[in-house]
Amino acid sequence: MRRRRARPGPEGRERWLLSYADFITLLFALFVVLFASSKADEVKEKHVAASLRRAFGSGGVEPVLADMLPQADQPEAAKVVPPPALDPADQWRRSMQSLQKALSTEIGEGKVEIHLDGRGLVVSLRQTALFSGGGSDILPGSSDVLAKIAATLRTLPNSIQFEGHTDSLPVSNSRYRDNWELSAGRSIAMMERFHTQYGLARARLSIAGYAETSPVASNDTPEGRERNRRVEMVILNQPSPAGR
Repeated sequence: MRRRRARPGPEGRERWLLSYADFITLLFALFVVLFASSKADEVKEKHVAASLRRAFGSGGVEPVLADMLPQADQPEAAKVVPPPALDPADQWRRSMQSLQKALSTEIGEGKVEIHLDGRGLVVSLRQTALFSGGGSDILPGSSDVLAKIAATLRTLPNSIQFEGHTDSLPVSNSRYRDNWELSAGRSIAMMERFHTQYGLARARLSIAGYAETSPVASNDTPEGRERNRRVEMVILNQPSPAGR
């Protein structure tokens, strides 16, 4: 007697749907994980970018970071436009013009000379504008001219050297043994004045005493000796490591 083969019921015909549903579920989970990972990386990237800007935003590397970091998360208003570089020659020219304007009266009276040389910007002050003969005490009447010079020096980051010069006549007082001590004493007096009264950082300042060894005129005439008795303030080419 032949047995009839039982036909599969509806449940047997639909079992493939379970496997298909499991596959779709796993595929959906995979895409969710990939999407979440990509979002996490984007958030981390934004956090890193923001941290770098906060760390270096006050220094001189901001324009470089602006190029390196993603531009998408930089609002238009927050993007940094680096200022145009100032030509050193233009900076010296502006500083010299500022001093010439401020000291026009003293320059006209022959008390002050301003010029550029290989060291930097030189402000030369005659002894008669600063000191009595043979001494290193700054005269009260020189405060105005020194204050004008200090106003310009505060706008510059450069080191400043005070250089004392004398004529060839020997010193004839008991305070200084020779012109070396006199020229150095005048340089020190000027340095102390610009530090204590005008607030320039001491680390920016230095002194030198040249006695009669660097004349700008002949010591054979009274006029030449008068020009040689001077203190020169040299605003040096290199910036000071101590700032202002």
